[in-house]
Parts: sequence; C-alpha cells; structure tokens
Amino acid sequence: MKVVLFAWCRTASLYLDALVESGHAPLLVVTGPGAPAEAALSRQGAPLERHARANEPGFVARLSRTQPDLLLVAGWPEKLGAGVRGAAKLGAVNCHPSLLPRYRGRNPLFWSILNGEREVGITLHRVTGELDAGPILLQRALSVPGDATSESLAEAVDRVGAELSVELVSGSLPGEREQDAQQATHFPPLRPEHGLVDWADGAERLSRFVRACQGATLAHCFYAGMKLGVLAAHSEAAEGAPGTVLDVGREGMLVATADRALRVERFLFVDRAHSATELAERLDIAPGARLTHNPAF
Repeated sequence: MKVVLFAWCRTASLYLDALVESGHAPLLVVTGPGAPAEAALSRQGAPLERHARANEPGFVARLSRTQPDLLLVAGWPEKLGAGVRGAAKLGAVNCHPSLLPRYRGRNPLFWSILNGEREVGITLHRVTGELDAGPILLQRALSVPGDATSESLAEAVDRVGAELSVELVSGSLPGEREQDAQQATHFPPLRPEHGLVDWADGAERLSRFVRACQGATLAHCFYAGMKLGVLAAHSEAAEGAPGTVLDVGREGMLVATADRALRVERFLFVDRAHSATELAERLDIAPGARLTHNPAF
C-alpha cells in the first residue's frame, strides 16, 4: 500500500520508524516547519516535505500526483478538507490518542490524566468533515500508570498506534464501526491559562494536574508577582490555608491545598529548572509565604 504520512506530534517518528521497519516506507512524509516532530523525522532519510497548510490547492495538486493509496495522520494542527482526503484512493485515517468516541478533540491525554482515567487508548478512524467523528477501523486500550504524564503516556500510546498502523497498511482495510455520537465527550484545546495551579483545589487532583501538564502545557503559579513553573509534585497529609508554604526542606516545598498539601519537588524559574530547596533559597521563600494563581499578589 502506498502511504503518505502526515506527522506533526512529538512522537510521530514512531509511526515512520514502524512503517519503514515493516517494509511500508511512506512515499512522502509531510510535516510543518517548526513542528515538534520535524527534527526526528528529518533524521530518518524518508522523502520529507514541510508544509504548514495542507489544504492549499497547490499542495493538494502535488499530493494527488503522487497517487497515494492512503493518507495516515499522526497529529496535524488543521482539519484536512475534502480535497486533501480525496487525493488518496482510500482516503485518510487519523491516529487519535483516545478511545473514541470519548475524548474527541485536542489534548485528550491531558484531560484523561486530570480526570483520573485508569484507561486510555488509540483509535485509527477515517477522517471526515467532523473532527474525530469518522468510523473506527482499529482501536486498542492501555492502562494508565500511576506516575503517567502527558509526555510519557503519549509515547506509550503512539507506540501502540504505530503497531496498529503497520497492521492497517499490511492488508485490506478492516471493517468499519460507526461511532456512537451520544457517547462522545469533548474538552477544550489547551490554552496557557489552563496551566494555572489553583491551590484551593484538592491535593490529589493537583498532583494529577501537574503530571497532566508535563508534555502538554506549563503548570504554574506566582510568588510576589513572579511566575513559577511546577514541574514535579505529589500529595501529602498536612493542613493549612490553600497556597500557604508549610515547610521547605530537602524533600521539597510543602504547600497547603483545600484538603491536604502538595509537596513540590522541582520548579521552573526564568527558563531553568530548580529544586524546591534551591528556589526557596534564591527567592527567600519561607514557611508562611503564599503562592497564588494571581500575578498581582
């Protein structure tokens, strides 16, 4: 089967590796200038075209001339229109990191971790005019490890997605299963403000939140108007007014939440990672100080 791979996400090179190793090297790999996958893809030696807007008529015409059987999509930031999908004899198949129809849209792994899901998955489905709503071809579930981050989970999910992609292109397309729209769930695409740490939340949820942000967006709060990224943290038993620093020690900075406390082990400050102890010393953060979600305080 002649395949064109659309690859944008950071782990998209897993799909290219799997296709090449299975003897199904793509006719062409399409990525974008500055895409997270660009550097890894360029090292593979496959024919590579950088194109940020796949729906432009000139690109669609060039794509049609390659006469692909299938377009395989491993992350792409824009909806692929009918012109692009029609350039391949068998249309386009997207590899979506959720168990569709649940978690349609962008950043499904972030929302899955934040919501405490014990299971995620990968779904290969036909690309249609409605985002992530096309018929399902292949699907597989994965358990969510207790320490999973968006970054680590993306790699695990896409390794399975790459295996399913090889299965897909190795023979005729499997039977299709329509999605049940009544079971569909949607969450908003991430914006920077989604990374704000709300200390009035519960400690377990905040612990999941910090892990969900890793690889997706920056979890952050403020101290004396300065932005502090929260890189690693876990829940502990302690009490205090939410946002109050209860302790600073070798194990990290203990900050009160709505019910327990969050032990922050590492921060990002001025584009550099710091241990909590190092940052507390640098900024003179002592027990009784307050961390907030508002830069004005």
